[in-house]
Amino acid sequence: MSIFKCPVDVLNILESIRLNFFNGVANSDRKLALIGWNKILAFKKNRGLGVSSFFAINRAFLFKWIWRFIYQDFSLLVHFIQSMYGRKGGLENSYSLPKRNSPWLDIIREVRRISLKGIDLLCFVKTKVGNGETSSFW
Repeated sequence: MSIFKCPVDVLNILESIRLNFFNGVANSDRKLALIGWNKILAFKKNRGLGVSSFFAINRAFLFKWIWRFIYQDFSLLVHFIQSMYGRKGGLENSYSLPKRNSPWLDIIREVRRISLKGIDLLCFVKTKVGNGETSSFW
């Protein structure tokens, strides 16, 4: 889950297994739920249990790679991605991505899906001035 986008079916199965655990249900048993699943997933400050959904965890792990790409410009992974997809790694033109599949392109596509819903995660990532290679005074 930390580098690959999990299929929705797999995440649904994992969520149902965890739901059964919280409800105290064995494999084939059926039981009335004592607490709603939305209450389990709600934040503790909203009087929930604060359990994160697997969908959110998978996206958080994927977006961590974007953060690493932006901040760890000295790493071998960043140099590899830049050689494959350009200096910005495909982040600036995510609408014209190649049709092939790769873990990095799946991450870029997920950023695009989130931005189409009105959430721009890249605006929360700030660049800091380092050795001057990626910044210009003028």
